[in-house]
Amino acid sequence: MRIFSVILSILLLPYPVVGQSAGDYQSAATGNWTTAATWQTYNGTSWIPAVTTPTSANGAITILSGHTVTLSQNVTADQLTVNAGGQLNITVQLTIANGSGTDLQVNGILDNNSGTLTIQSGADVQVSGTIIVEGSGSSSVSGTLNFAAGSTDRYARNSGSLPNPANTTWDLTSTCEITGVTTTRPNNMNQAFGNFTWNCSGQTSTETFGLSFNTIRGNFTVQSTGTGAIQFATTGNGTVTIGGNYLQTGGRVIFTSSGDRNVPVAGSFTLSGGSLDMATSSGVSTLSVAGNFSHTAGTLTRSSATAGGSATVVFNGSSPQASTSGGTTSGIVNYTVNSGATVLTGSSIVGSGSTGAFTLSSGGTLGIGSAAGITTSGGGNVQVSGTRSYNTGANYVYNGTVAQATGNGLPATVNNLAIANTAGAVTLGASTTVGGTLTLTSGLLLLGNNTLTLGSAAAVAGTYSNSSMIVADLAAGTGQVRKLFADGTGVARSITFPIGDNTGTADYSPVSLNFSAGNFSSASVGISVWNLKHPNNGSTTDYINRFWRITPTGISAFTCAGSFTYVSADAQGSQSNIVPSLWDGAVWTPLNNANLTPPTLTGTISSFAATSDVTGGESGALPIQLASFTGTEVNQHFVKLLWTTSTETNNYGIEVQKSAEELAGYETIAGSLFPGYGTSLERHSYAFLDTTASAGIWYYRLKQIDLDGTVHFTGGIRIEVSGGVGKLSLPGNHALLQNYPNPVNPSARIRFHVAASGRVSLKVYDLVGREVRTLMEDQLERGSYEMLFDATGLSSGMYIYTMRAGTFTASRKLLIVR
Repeated sequence: MRIFSVILSILLLPYPVVGQSAGDYQSAATGNWTTAATWQTYNGTSWIPAVTTPTSANGAITILSGHTVTLSQNVTADQLTVNAGGQLNITVQLTIANGSGTDLQVNGILDNNSGTLTIQSGADVQVSGTIIVEGSGSSSVSGTLNFAAGSTDRYARNSGSLPNPANTTWDLTSTCEITGVTTTRPNNMNQAFGNFTWNCSGQTSTETFGLSFNTIRGNFTVQSTGTGAIQFATTGNGTVTIGGNYLQTGGRVIFTSSGDRNVPVAGSFTLSGGSLDMATSSGVSTLSVAGNFSHTAGTLTRSSATAGGSATVVFNGSSPQASTSGGTTSGIVNYTVNSGATVLTGSSIVGSGSTGAFTLSSGGTLGIGSAAGITTSGGGNVQVSGTRSYNTGANYVYNGTVAQATGNGLPATVNNLAIANTAGAVTLGASTTVGGTLTLTSGLLLLGNNTLTLGSAAAVAGTYSNSSMIVADLAAGTGQVRKLFADGTGVARSITFPIGDNTGTADYSPVSLNFSAGNFSSASVGISVWNLKHPNNGSTTDYINRFWRITPTGISAFTCAGSFTYVSADAQGSQSNIVPSLWDGAVWTPLNNANLTPPTLTGTISSFAATSDVTGGESGALPIQLASFTGTEVNQHFVKLLWTTSTETNNYGIEVQKSAEELAGYETIAGSLFPGYGTSLERHSYAFLDTTASAGIWYYRLKQIDLDGTVHFTGGIRIEVSGGVGKLSLPGNHALLQNYPNPVNPSARIRFHVAASGRVSLKVYDLVGREVRTLMEDQLERGSYEMLFDATGLSSGMYIYTMRAGTFTASRKLLIVR
């Protein structure tokens, strides 16, 4: 029992509260400062009711949470703390003397209602809560006043002055809040504020901040200006730097009248109510935004039309900036996307209602979400009524959630182009060249009749599939993907074309061309595709229903490994029996013995015609060897066709077919069947006169029928028929024109004019005068002719081709290159 009594005695000993000293005061209840009952004092061991009220002669003074103390008589204090949840009301003068440590710590609320807060020299005041100045409240700061993180200085009165800027500091997240101005703003606005908020619903005047108002390190917020306005300056040049966001939900803000005013915003710009007038007279105003730009309500304007002034919104962020519309724009407000900035418009509109200009600078990027893309006038994502300038050195991203057209604003040449459409397709509105990178993320890029050119330094990136590719579909138009190559002799070049067709369903069928060597001079290769059996593919069992068209220029003396990927559903018969082959307009050249890697055709190509097609089929799909096939209009409304075979194999006969299209729609002309010669190694000539041709463009081809009924087709030739409308312009002189292309590899077209009916011959000789090929030897009517010369079997070198008609003789040189 004695031990228990000792322990109990120890537990009951009066220990002092840590941090308290004898003579300290704390509030006991809500009340008046000068009433003793409002306070408790610490006697060294415990808190007891105070007999007197605290002053600077006492120790620490604390107003506890839940207590409101009102100062109605002048008091001098130091080591004063207003706890969070506590409040000190000043209606007279509170003088903060210089004592030890912090002399005034405001964690709760200090409400200066018509009183005076005097901070003596050397005194230190720290605010993490709120100071309110209202009525006729004022301050005199000779010591140090620091607004810490999250603190607020709410100025809820008209006129007067903010704390002395020489002795006041503001944390980045502190807020100076102006709420009570009616006719006169406070002085001392030349401070480096953290956040700055203006919310004066009773304001009736226009308040000018002046040139010394120039730094907001945090957010600038405007909620109300009553029936009045605030303006940064009227005259003079200067900058108001906003280190955070510009947030306006109401009120009227004027940047300048006749001076120049720059307003760089490091964060986002939001205008969701009220109005922002960038210039009311001849001033030049620039709003530069590095973050998102949101104008969902309210008015953005330049109310002045005075010459010499301007208002410009500049996007200059280093990260993507979303632009959101919905508010009203009026007056001459310009928009500029700086180099390095990326603006994502989505479905929003930039500048609708503005009579200013829009400029996308070189190196800038525009994200385009409108169905209409970008245009030079009218709809689309940019709708200023002034000039819309889209730089050729800029970058364009089509990332809409609806099907899009690129729009006529897309320049003919761009730096980078990206397709990221989640709705399925972007339609190219005009032929376009990409000098940097073409990126395919999602969605089809539909070419139609337009050519997409990749510059010599351009690259293609992305993830390719049936839903992310370039549609260069010959069934939908003449468009192709074209790659330019840098000049060079004996160099390697390679490119993969991520193309496909969209006939019925979208099918990704890419082409890779790998030139291990070659001579390139102003060189390019164009690629397109058709989900159709090639019209000259005579295969009946093993083939694919797809062919690729290759259009080369400026490439010679090359070896190219080609890879052509088709869709498995394209294959007919046994894929392992399919032979990859190249069609040069007259003959098929096998590229491989068999299709060893289905569904991909591979092979080595060593020559291109002006237009070459690649597909897969059976070996020997056209068992006649054409020496020539020509046609011309005669008697102003008939078409005469002439052709010669070098050899024939199992040839039952040949029919003539006609179509208004080059690759489809052919129908056999009645009575055009010519019996064949079975198997023959001799030359045979044929002639046919079509008397049914109406005026227009027609294509003719030959349908060759085997003895077993198998059919094969030649390529089509183009004939323009006048139909007797007006007088047909017939040649007045014999003429032999230069072959095209030259060099020949492996075929070329030769045009010649016949001025009078008679026998015409066209032959090819080597340089020592030996005849190596007879191209034409027949009776021709007066007219202009074009024929296909196939150089297969002739070695590389210079040759002479000669035309003879009566007494007329003409010769030209041609070069064959392998």
